[in-house]
Amino acid sequence: MNNSDLDRNLDIEELAEYIATASQTIVNEMKKQGENHLDFNEAVQAMKNESLIEQQKCQEDFNARRSRIKRKFNRRR
Repeated sequence: MNNSDLDRNLDIEELAEYIATASQTIVNEMKKQGENHLDFNEAVQAMKNESLIEQQKCQEDFNARRSRIKRKFNRRR
């Protein structure tokens, strides 16, 4: 084995290590993005639920006020 073969083997080992490290970095980033995506979807769903609850409360308040006004109006007749 001469020097150039030894250098080539080292280069291949370095490349293999670099590829393994880069691959792991990519996998970790993809996992993180996936978790963020799930967190985002959960946050959107929670906001929709809160909005629906708030909308229902407003509708109930509106209906109650409308009923009071109708009763007052009907009493005046």
